[in-house]
Amino acid sequence: MAEKLKVRKLSLGLKFSISFIAFFLFIVVPFSFWIYQEIRLAIRESLRENLADLAALASTTLDVEKHKQILRPEQENSLLYEEVRQPLKKIQSANPKIDSIYTLRPTEKMNI
Repeated sequence: MAEKLKVRKLSLGLKFSISFIAFFLFIVVPFSFWIYQEIRLAIRESLRENLADLAALASTTLDVEKHKQILRPEQENSLLYEEVRQPLKKIQSANPKIDSIYTLRPTEKMNI
């Protein structure tokens, strides 16, 4: 009573479909992900360069000695504050992509 097992041959269309799916999964998807990562890094680097350029431009227009005198939030309504703020507002108004502009000063805490 030994019965022979029937072996079905795959049709050419099914073989082609399986090959296409395998190609897509193992070649196209990883390559697309790699391209996505490269574009993302390029955009990030471009943004970083633009920000550095804007910071360099702003630093040339800022009166550092006046900026050093602003130490407390209460000074925001002072004439000194407005004199320091004015060149920065000009830069901001010249570039509609700039949502806000501000200055930082070093502190004793690192990375702040």
